[in-house]
Amino acid sequence: MSTKNTSFSKTKFVVTGANSVLGRDILNILAESGVIHQNVTALENSAAIGDTASFGEEVSLTLHNMEGYDFKGTQIVLHAGEARDSAAIAKKAAAVGAYMIDGSGVFAFDPDVPVVVPEVNGDALQKLPKKIIANPNSISIFLALALKPLHDHAGIIRVVASTYQAVSHWGRPAQEELFSQTKTLFMAQTAKHEHMPKQIAFNCYPMVGHEREDGHTDVEFQTMGMIKKILDSKIKIAINTVTVPCFVGDGLMVNVECRDEITPIKAAMWMTA
Repeated sequence: MSTKNTSFSKTKFVVTGANSVLGRDILNILAESGVIHQNVTALENSAAIGDTASFGEEVSLTLHNMEGYDFKGTQIVLHAGEARDSAAIAKKAAAVGAYMIDGSGVFAFDPDVPVVVPEVNGDALQKLPKKIIANPNSISIFLALALKPLHDHAGIIRVVASTYQAVSHWGRPAQEELFSQTKTLFMAQTAKHEHMPKQIAFNCYPMVGHEREDGHTDVEFQTMGMIKKILDSKIKIAINTVTVPCFVGDGLMVNVECRDEITPIKAAMWMTA
């Protein structure tokens, strides 16, 4: 089945942080959706200027300087870069009247910015005071999709989720480090780590992200806040994250307490309906 969407045929996109794992995925999704490459500009910080990123199977886009780029004419900005750049990108997008979809988590707790999973709370897109949409992290998306029907039918009281996440969440350098460590250990040599806090090959690291003063990681803190904002602020939720030695992919073990008693069969039916 074709995934091309002709409604975006004339839309002007800018992808910031285009050289990141997320940025490269966004470029390929845009290509699969029928967006023409002439309408997409890929931006990065100065270190990657002049490099290229794939746009589908046949086209590569040159990475341009994010700091000096003129956003005039842009309609949608997809930010896949660092959190530290989000505020500046949002200001440039606002100056030209563009919508911004932010993947950094910076705007997740802004009361005027919705955190949106279209299948769960797509109606939140009807009111965008700042023309900014916060894109949830992957764990929040998976949880929201699974928990929404349970909450609608039985009323969720408490959620405890343990996540097992690939090194892609630490960026491309971490993926390369997993590869090099694995190869090194197979050759009976000592593995070194630079981008991950500890050796990750043949190992699990009991956190994703960076530890906060309250004991949570930033990923855990953001996920708990996002789920409350997407579903219901009254839900009690705890998240525990683990990095596993995989290049991509996430797994979750979730314990849910509901107001109304339900059977596993009913829960499965609601989640797959």
